[in-house]
Amino acid sequence: MKIFTFCLLLAGPLFSQGYVAGFSGGFDNDLFSKSPFEKLASDYNYQNSLATTTLMQAPGKLNGYGLTAYYGSNGFLNYTFSYSHNTGRMVSALDPSLSYDGSSGRDIDLTLHTFSSGVSVPLWFDSFILMPSLEVGYGWLDHEIKIKGLNRTIEGSSSSIYSFAAGLGIYVDVAGPLFIFGKASYTNTFVLNGLRYLYEDTGLNRHHFGYEDSGSWSAIKVQFGVCLLLFE
Repeated sequence: MKIFTFCLLLAGPLFSQGYVAGFSGGFDNDLFSKSPFEKLASDYNYQNSLATTTLMQAPGKLNGYGLTAYYGSNGFLNYTFSYSHNTGRMVSALDPSLSYDGSSGRDIDLTLHTFSSGVSVPLWFDSFILMPSLEVGYGWLDHEIKIKGLNRTIEGSSSSIYSFAAGLGIYVDVAGPLFIFGKASYTNTFVLNGLRYLYEDTGLNRHHFGYEDSGSWSAIKVQFGVCLLLFE
């Protein structure tokens, strides 16, 4: 699914009557502090320690884009409805003559889909808007694993992913209804089930490593782009 990110916003205090709605587009990046992917990489490297030529590394970030619809009325509380699409990659290389399955490594592509809704309070200044916000989200994590040297690809998904975020955005008036924006949010993401499929499809021995079906991570989400505001 490829949807370009739009992040909609409102200049509520400026318009104390009527409504404001809009769209914005830009980049959406999640910067990890810690994630379950670190255990996956560590277990994979341990299982293939005799054959490894390039160690697998956990991704430090997921880059992407998204879509947000925004609506507000009476100049106080704004509502957002968003979709974000973030991707990352984990890569390893093995000596096929020494690897347990005769492969030459793994390329793991991760795609996180998140639908979220939230509220924000617009604070209008001379030429910009500050907008603190709270959001909750639901989504899933897709993976595509290429088993190098064996010409095999495995696709799977981890379901029931929930997230909570608190952020602060700044929206600078450029010309008329056009704004540029930047936003930083602290997010917590919880995988309630299905994480085991990622480990199994990577080829890890479950009984040996005892990996979990659930997990969580925290991240700083950084967004920036352009916005179009419509109001009445």
